[in-house]
Amino acid sequence: MLELFESRPSKDEDVDEINKLRDDLNGKDTLLKRAEEAMDYYKNILINNEESYNKYFGNNPKIGNIDPLKNKKEIDDKKNGTKVLI
Repeated sequence: MLELFESRPSKDEDVDEINKLRDDLNGKDTLLKRAEEAMDYYKNILINNEESYNKYFGNNPKIGNIDPLKNKKEIDDKKNGTKVLI
Protein backbone atom coordinates (compact mmCIF):
# COMPACT_ATOMS: atom_id res chain seq x y z
CA MET A 1 0.00 0.00 0.00
CA LEU A 2 2.81 2.42 0.89
CA GLU A 3 4.59 1.52 -2.34
CA LEU A 4 1.48 2.36 -4.35
CA PHE A 5 1.14 5.67 -2.54
CA GLU A 6 4.76 6.68 -3.16
CA SER A 7 4.78 5.55 -6.80
CA ARG A 8 1.53 7.24 -7.83
CA PRO A 9 1.72 9.76 -10.70
CA SER A 10 1.63 13.48 -9.98
CA LYS A 11 -1.51 15.47 -10.68
CA ASP A 12 -1.33 17.87 -13.60
CA GLU A 13 -2.66 20.68 -11.39
CA ASP A 14 0.11 20.10 -8.86
CA VAL A 15 2.80 20.06 -11.55
CA ASP A 16 1.39 23.28 -13.04
CA GLU A 17 1.32 24.93 -9.61
CA ILE A 18 4.90 23.86 -8.89
CA ASN A 19 6.06 25.24 -12.26
CA LYS A 20 4.20 28.50 -11.63
CA LEU A 21 5.81 28.86 -8.20
CA ARG A 22 9.26 28.13 -9.66
CA ASP A 23 8.76 30.81 -12.31
CA ASP A 24 7.65 33.30 -9.65
CA LEU A 25 10.71 32.43 -7.56
CA ASN A 26 13.05 32.88 -10.53
CA GLY A 27 11.47 36.26 -11.30
CA LYS A 28 11.86 37.42 -7.70
CA ASP A 29 15.46 36.19 -7.62
CA THR A 30 16.14 38.25 -10.75
CA LEU A 31 14.57 41.34 -9.18
CA LEU A 32 16.57 40.81 -6.00
CA LYS A 33 19.83 40.53 -7.96
CA ARG A 34 19.00 43.74 -9.85
CA ALA A 35 18.24 45.51 -6.57
CA GLU A 36 21.53 44.33 -5.07
CA GLU A 37 23.44 45.48 -8.16
CA ALA A 38 21.71 48.87 -8.02
CA MET A 39 22.51 49.19 -4.32
CA ASP A 40 26.18 48.38 -4.97
CA TYR A 41 26.24 50.91 -7.84
CA TYR A 42 24.79 53.72 -5.72
CA LYS A 43 26.98 52.79 -2.77
CA ASN A 44 30.04 53.09 -5.01
CA ILE A 45 28.81 56.47 -6.29
CA LEU A 46 28.45 57.72 -2.72
CA ILE A 47 31.91 56.49 -1.78
CA ASN A 48 33.39 58.12 -4.89
CA ASN A 49 31.61 61.40 -4.15
CA GLU A 50 32.85 61.35 -0.57
CA GLU A 51 36.43 60.71 -1.69
CA SER A 52 36.24 63.52 -4.24
CA TYR A 53 34.79 65.90 -1.66
CA ASN A 54 37.49 65.01 0.85
CA LYS A 55 40.15 65.38 -1.85
CA TYR A 56 39.10 68.97 -2.52
CA PHE A 57 38.03 70.09 0.92
CA GLY A 58 40.16 67.90 3.19
CA ASN A 59 39.23 65.13 5.55
CA ASN A 60 38.72 67.39 8.54
CA PRO A 61 37.07 70.58 7.39
CA LYS A 62 37.13 73.31 10.02
CA ILE A 63 33.68 74.70 10.54
CA GLY A 64 32.93 77.95 12.31
CA ASN A 65 36.47 79.32 12.46
CA ILE A 66 35.82 82.38 10.31
CA ASP A 67 36.60 85.65 12.06
CA PRO A 68 34.67 88.41 10.28
CA LEU A 69 36.60 91.11 12.13
CA LYS A 70 40.03 89.78 11.19
CA ASN A 71 40.68 92.17 8.27
CA LYS A 72 38.87 95.18 9.71
CA LYS A 73 40.84 98.28 10.67
CA GLU A 74 40.17 100.32 13.73
CA ILE A 75 39.84 104.09 13.38
CA ASP A 76 39.52 106.52 16.25
CA ASP A 77 36.24 108.40 16.21
CA LYS A 78 37.29 111.79 17.45
CA LYS A 79 33.74 113.06 18.03
CA ASN A 80 32.76 110.34 20.48
CA GLY A 81 36.22 109.26 21.62
CA THR A 82 35.62 105.66 20.56
CA LYS A 83 37.16 103.32 18.01
CA VAL A 84 35.22 102.39 14.86
CA LEU A 85 35.81 99.29 12.72
CA ILE A 86 35.86 99.72 8.96
